[in-house]
Amino acid sequence: NLLMPEVAAMEGVPQPPQYHPEGCVLTHVALVLDRMEEPDAILAWSAVLHDVGKPPTFRVAEDRIRFDGHDVLSARMADSILERFHASRELRLEVSEICRDHIRIASLLQMRPRRRERWMRSPLFAKHLAFHRADCLGSHGDLSIWHEATRLHALLPPERPPLVTGAD
Repeated sequence: NLLMPEVAAMEGVPQPPQYHPEGCVLTHVALVLDRMEEPDAILAWSAVLHDVGKPPTFRVAEDRIRFDGHDVLSARMADSILERFHASRELRLEVSEICRDHIRIASLLQMRPRRRERWMRSPLFAKHLAFHRADCLGSHGDLSIWHEATRLHALLPPERPPLVTGAD
């Protein structure tokens, strides 16, 4: 509580039951951390901080509970928290990216093929997949997007080096 009041603030914050039958935000975060297969520092911190922006963005809309913009806010808050703990710049950037994009992966299958390929070729994409798997298992349990994204990622042809570079 004293070290990370932003994390303590997640306790008791309700979520829409159709997406989060497990209950409050902090329960979800604990379940995501528990569902990590082989968590490294990036994945562990991402699990703890990916929804840290939910308490400040909580609102009850006509249709359901909403957390508009919590992904972007969580990324900023994660960077700030990790900076407070003197984490490396690299760790801060990687955790912030996973927090910022943890909802974006749901639209991966609808992306234009070139855009999807560009993201899947990014150095951090395997971490996005590992995080998405744990995030799903820590909530609704539906791994259909993860299965298809994993399949598409495995089907990527090897990247060909450019025929001519600036050094030429």
